[in-house]
Amino acid sequence: IYDEFVERYAAQAKRVTVGYPHDPATEVGALVHPEHYAKVMSYVEIGKSEGRLVAGGSRPEGFETGNFVSPTVFADVAPDARIFQEEI
Repeated sequence: IYDEFVERYAAQAKRVTVGYPHDPATEVGALVHPEHYAKVMSYVEIGKSEGRLVAGGSRPEGFETGNFVSPTVFADVAPDARIFQEEI
């Protein structure tokens, strides 16, 4: 059951539309500031060593610049891991 849930959850995260706020199709916009983007991406890097990245973790396709991050899902993360304990 767990593996199937993770697979479906990751698939759903991959379907979320990331984009500009004026686009009606957008479900999630960019992070507000480049510093926040850098912090989030640093946690993604930490997360790669603390768990299994199953979705996201980078800029979405078509957004090579800006503060856009694809919805990100980690699995198999220990309760004492930083990405589990700290607000990102």
